[in-house]
Amino acid sequence: MLRLYKLLAVFLVLAVAGCAGTRCYIPTEGSTGRDVIHLDGVRVFEQDKYRCGPAAMASMLAFSGVELLPRDLEQTVYDPESRGSLQVSLVAAARRNGRIAYEIKGKDILLESLCAGFPVLVLLNKGFSWWPVYHYSVVTGFDRKEGFFIIAGGTACEEMVPGSLFMRMWRRADFWGLLVLAPDDIPPAADPDKWIKAVYGLERMGAYEAALSGYKAALEKWPDAAGAMMGKANTLYAMGKTEEAAGVLERAAKIYPESGPVLNNLAHVKLELGELEKAFDAAVRAVKTGGPNADTYRQTLQSVKKAMNEDSGR
Repeated sequence: MLRLYKLLAVFLVLAVAGCAGTRCYIPTEGSTGRDVIHLDGVRVFEQDKYRCGPAAMASMLAFSGVELLPRDLEQTVYDPESRGSLQVSLVAAARRNGRIAYEIKGKDILLESLCAGFPVLVLLNKGFSWWPVYHYSVVTGFDRKEGFFIIAGGTACEEMVPGSLFMRMWRRADFWGLLVLAPDDIPPAADPDKWIKAVYGLERMGAYEAALSGYKAALEKWPDAAGAMMGKANTLYAMGKTEEAAGVLERAAKIYPESGPVLNNLAHVKLELGELEKAFDAAVRAVKTGGPNADTYRQTLQSVKKAMNEDSGR
């Protein structure tokens, strides 16, 4: 019984191969319009057994401009012991290759993404709710009139899947989907907070050039986004561009004059640049904002005061 329990647990959290026979999709002239969307340029990889994760991610990366084969991704994406791929592993694979991993959920955003020209990696459950057989596929289009989705599902060709069947399989996998995007390629319907969070994933992995590009794109689309300004400043600072980071934080402090995190970070960079009066002013203002980070702000202020005392004693 223990072995059966472990097997069920694996199925519940991993995507494993399970390709059912479907009709190949053959594009026809005029296959892009209001009722029919088919994205050209999506590479279709025929998967090896249980390796739908690497195959789907290779398709997504190739479309975004990163040319890799499924075998190039297997070591980090595929778990041979469990014979599947975790969603977090796919997200990490996108970030390792300098791409934004932007998660979506639900039919509306799926169709919006396709109409905007972006394929969508989805997790489908081809089994049952009580005995799941998870499988990754890439949605490359839909035919609203005929009622089917076009997917690259691990076979040698794109497949046509009836819309009702697709939605049932996707619903059983909680409607999880993923866009894999160049850092400056923001979907029209992107949520600013979700996008900035996705860019932060690149920053956290140390992909600073890509993260910086993502934050810059965010600020072009949402000029006053506090998270994007903070992220851009933090990334510049991590890259050793302290003066540029200070400039971003100064602008953020003008727009958000009562933001403790902005003022505290501004105090830090001004202290490092030796601009002690400006560091002191920002630190005092940060302390006045209070809040859950008040102790941190006070520590920053003490550091500034210490530097000022040392400077005056020279």
